[in-house]
Amino acid sequence: MTTPGTGTSGSSLQAILFIVTDGVKDKKATSCACTMINLSGFSRCIQPFNTTMCTAIKSPQH
Repeated sequence: MTTPGTGTSGSSLQAILFIVTDGVKDKKATSCACTMINLSGFSRCIQPFNTTMCTAIKSPQH
């Protein structure tokens, strides 16, 4: 990944990332800190989306 620019010109493009989500993380799991549901024989963990995963993307090095 190249270093993003300021977005003030065509040669200094600003990096933009869109995350489109309903804000809920839904995954197969055997345990969960939040709600567990059973759907078609599979245990699912339903919990809020963890935004700390975005820290590396937001850092100035990216």
